[in-house]
Amino acid sequence: MIRQAELSTIISSRTFVERAGLELPEEAEFLWLEDIAARIGTAARIKSTVALLFLTVRGLERFCGALQPVKADDLATIIFSSGSTGEPKGVMLSHYNVGANVEAITQVLGADSNDRALGILPLFHSFGYMSFWFAAQKGLAMPMHPNPLEAPVVGELASRYNATILLATPTFLQLYMRRCTPEQFGSLRLVLTGAEKLSTDLALAFEDRFGIHPLEGYGCTECSPVIAVSVPDFRAAGYFQSGFRRGFVGPPLPGVAARIVDPDSFEPLPVETPGMFLVKGPNIMAGYLGREDLTRKALRDGWYATGDIALISEDGFLEITDRLSRFSKIGGKMVPHGRIRRHSTKQPKCLKASLQ
Repeated sequence: MIRQAELSTIISSRTFVERAGLELPEEAEFLWLEDIAARIGTAARIKSTVALLFLTVRGLERFCGALQPVKADDLATIIFSSGSTGEPKGVMLSHYNVGANVEAITQVLGADSNDRALGILPLFHSFGYMSFWFAAQKGLAMPMHPNPLEAPVVGELASRYNATILLATPTFLQLYMRRCTPEQFGSLRLVLTGAEKLSTDLALAFEDRFGIHPLEGYGCTECSPVIAVSVPDFRAAGYFQSGFRRGFVGPPLPGVAARIVDPDSFEPLPVETPGMFLVKGPNIMAGYLGREDLTRKALRDGWYATGDIALISEDGFLEITDRLSRFSKIGGKMVPHGRIRRHSTKQPKCLKASLQ
């Protein structure tokens, strides 16, 4: 990552490096947060507070040393995605990508300044990065803890600050079920998971213990990262709108277009038909750092090929079936390799030939 991004300076913490047991690379100079914090005196704190209270946004940028105004299409971050194989790819996201994604999420979740979101996801991950800006851009208080695996601390933070929103992964929810009490999560009104599949058994078990049903979203780093998200059902006199459905990850976000196509011809497929999932919208990345070849392969006329097999229901809900790499097209239909393996003993020659 240092080589690809041509980094010369890294800002980090000695405590983090020691706890993570990392070996420092020689290619870059390190600035330690502990040393920087120790040099900040009273005069500097007062000066910064006055600037924060009275300067315009552009004035604050100049105060912080910015040489030119920040534009919406400027690069905001490079998040490296390991992918399933090969060298990590640097996903370039602009301010517009991240801001549009946060705005769309806020529209469907209905968060406001009265909410408090637990900040437990690592900021180097796209889900954690989005969560931070989700809270910052909408004025949500966000108590933060750097290690989501320390369940007792997470539970104590949720209780102390009356957290209303928990963004996590299913793996972390399993841990909290064993180590946190229902009282600690009593203030939560929304639990949203991502980064991996949320099983029905886990969702129901979490609801049985804490009295709140966790919802599932779907996304990828290249999409800033959220593409679709489930939301609580909406009820009113004479009206009901379903916000989530078991087995589905919800409808696409506002402003995000979804398309299911044939993996070979890229022709659109009808609803309720599984195929390769494409997505288009303001949250789509600018490209891969220094890899125009991979960028051209991933982006087709503005559509990003997720590499997932999915289907869209009649009412617009998205179901992720599997990865494209784990499917083969047999007899005009997408067949998972698991099914081929289960039946390979009955028709080995036919299926092996089709798979090839």
